[in-house]
Parts: sequence; structure tokens; C-alpha cells
Amino acid sequence: MAAAGVGALIVLGIILLSVLIVLGLGALLLKVACGMVSAPVPGLGRAMWIVFVAWLANVGASVVASLCMGVSANVQQADTTAKSVLLLVSVLVQAAVYSSMVPTSFGKGILIWLMQGVIALVVAVAAFVLIALALGSRLTAVLA
Repeated sequence: MAAAGVGALIVLGIILLSVLIVLGLGALLLKVACGMVSAPVPGLGRAMWIVFVAWLANVGASVVASLCMGVSANVQQADTTAKSVLLLVSVLVQAAVYSSMVPTSFGKGILIWLMQGVIALVVAVAAFVLIALALGSRLTAVLA
């Protein structure tokens, strides 16, 4: 019985550590994006809090928007219009959070959101290229 309690504590610790790592990476992304659009750059702890609040607000707004449109929990099956509305809701909610918590203008909040996407895309492409170069011919054999 005690082993189950220890196992549960380990799993809880791993989940907590994972959440802190994700919030930390999101905070770094937010800080870089703020710097790129000349918005005030929050400290790391504040940036983590902003990322968490933006996520929470985004989830709430997306659930409400989905319910209003009659979209099920499976957004993958939603039509293009519903996906576009949900993306717009996400942008507007995150921009509102950024504009109030960074603080900056709503327009810069949208730019922060956009720069976060651009930075994430550049990092993902760079990671893919580095992995492809590291794997070399083994990747070609797998893809063929």
C-alpha cells in the first residue's frame, strides 16, 4: 500500500516538473516575442504567470465558443469556418491577456502572439534540419 503512495507522489512530481518546464519555455518565448515587438519584457516569474493565465483564458473562451457553435470536443472534426472562428477567438483572448498583463496595447498583444508563432516555427524547422543532418542517410532509408 505504501508503494502505491510513493508511486503516486513520483507521478505527481513528474507532472509538476513537466508543467514548470512548459511554463518556463512558454515564458522564454513570451519574453523574446515582447522584446522583438518593443513591448515591456516581463521577468521570468511574471512571464510564467502570464503564459498560465493566457492558457487558462484561452481554454475557457474556446470551450464557450465551441459550445456556441455546436462544435464537439473533437475540434479535428470541425469544419473550416469553426476552426477559423476558434483561431480568431484564441488570438483575441491571448492578445487581451498580453495587453493587460504585459502591459501594452492590444495591437502589440496581437503582434506578441504572432511573433511567438514565428519563433516556434523557426525553432521547429531548425530542430528538424538538425535532426535530419544528424541522422543523415538513416533518415533517407526510413523515409524511402
